[in-house]
Amino acid sequence: MPGPDYAGMIAFYEDFPYAYWEDFGRLEDLPGGSLAGIPADISLTAEFADIGDQVERKIRGIALYESQIDRMFADGKSMGDAVRSYAAKVADLGNVSGGAAERYWVTTPA
Repeated sequence: MPGPDYAGMIAFYEDFPYAYWEDFGRLEDLPGGSLAGIPADISLTAEFADIGDQVERKIRGIALYESQIDRMFADGKSMGDAVRSYAAKVADLGNVSGGAAERYWVTTPA
């Protein structure tokens, strides 16, 4: 399928905690072949959303999944610390002044 048909129409949400666990920072950090399904005439461009005013709300939302917290993190405090830490890292990568961000990857013509 030629890429331009969906350039600008598809975005990939960077899912926490998986990106956090892998210490993902840039596309180059992905294992070889990870982007093999993306046509050669398509690039992925990072876009950042400031969540500085919502990060605590996000933590409370994740905490609702009580049965998963101990399986994925040591405890609720560790989960909250991980959310804040990764959001701060993403904010730094995107020069987002709010101190916490999420990242989306948008398809663009190469």
